[in-house]
Amino acid sequence: MDIKTYFEIVDTFLHVNKKEYKSFADTVYKNKIQFTSLEDIAKKFYHFIHKTSTSLFFQIETYSKIIVFSAFGIGFLLGMVFFQKTININLFLIISIIFPFVLMLFGSYRILAYRFPIKKEKTFLERFLPKEFELAAEDTHLLKTYLFVVFQKMAIAYAFGILLSTMFLFFVNQVDFNYDNTYNLSVAFEQKIVDFFAVVWDWALPEFVPKLDDLEQNRGVFAVFILLSILVWNLLPRFLLLMVAYKKYNRALHNALEIKTKELILVLESSVQVDTKASYKRPSINDAQKKKEKMPLHIETVYKLFYEMQPCDIILDDKVLLDKPQKSFAVATFDMDENEEQKIIDELKNLVIVFPSAQTLPDESFKSFIKKILQNKNVLQIWIVVTIEKENSIKVALKTDKNYNEWRYQINEIIDDLRVRLYHER
Repeated sequence: MDIKTYFEIVDTFLHVNKKEYKSFADTVYKNKIQFTSLEDIAKKFYHFIHKTSTSLFFQIETYSKIIVFSAFGIGFLLGMVFFQKTININLFLIISIIFPFVLMLFGSYRILAYRFPIKKEKTFLERFLPKEFELAAEDTHLLKTYLFVVFQKMAIAYAFGILLSTMFLFFVNQVDFNYDNTYNLSVAFEQKIVDFFAVVWDWALPEFVPKLDDLEQNRGVFAVFILLSILVWNLLPRFLLLMVAYKKYNRALHNALEIKTKELILVLESSVQVDTKASYKRPSINDAQKKKEKMPLHIETVYKLFYEMQPCDIILDDKVLLDKPQKSFAVATFDMDENEEQKIIDELKNLVIVFPSAQTLPDESFKSFIKKILQNKNVLQIWIVVTIEKENSIKVALKTDKNYNEWRYQINEIIDDLRVRLYHER
């Protein structure tokens, strides 16, 4: 995921509420949408919301490309200006090898030593932000690692610019080489410098290690020496460092997305199972939903739990329940111990219908009981039938009856699991 897409998604998360999270979760559950990573979740949620913005951050990637191309242009122009028909070997080594290599050592230390601190990082990009805008800590880590990537691309572009301009000059000119300097360094000392930079390929390609005692005869060898020096001492290490920088960036991206999608993941957990063992979270439709496809509700035994009351005849008008074997249990009664209750919960599977007594409220005890049932992976759906006492009998409460709205809130908003539904909203 590029930096532009990330901040587009972040902007979306800043403007949504829990209702939109739940709406997305319902869509995932109904359409059996599958995910491959946290990035996939974030992108699909972004497209679900259909929000757009013109944040300053959207220009970061464009500016970074301009900077990289500018670095290429600078490298190419330096090669054309300093290296004409005569190339000073010392000047070439300083501009093309030594200076970029020193910068690479500094950059490699910054990249390899970066450990994603908990605190916010400071980046020069913050000075371009509006005063009222504040970056989260995870955003500063992402920006810093993104700058690592951009700087390595700049260095590679710079080296490519010099390499291409030098190759062009060798192609169109008869280039001479010299090592003139005011200090009158000896030929032996200059040869040691050349041998040092050629040590990388000396063992395999000794014929491309030039000798300074006869520059005119070694003109072609010097040309290959220059090109190999740029490739071996500048480009190849930079590509390796770019791979490390991308690894740091991807880790920062994952950490940031994990924080940004935390609330969404909590909502999705009711219909999506997230595997946290992998380095990247890999969500997939949960086992309950898979079992639901293989084992439809209408072919299984229906389990009825009468909460804080004894089993009784309560008529439910639903085609799923017609002529199906049923088992009824009294649960949460005064004389029932925890082991007996747990045995009943372990026996449940497929569809479970819970009938709370007319006096029962959706308090913590009841919600804790429902959560125990949800721990049974064989349970695919739970219907909660709110009851009232009317005309000396227990009947199904209507949506307009007293306390029904409280039941709706506690089940839909607090328990917030797509497998649990009130009977009238199943």
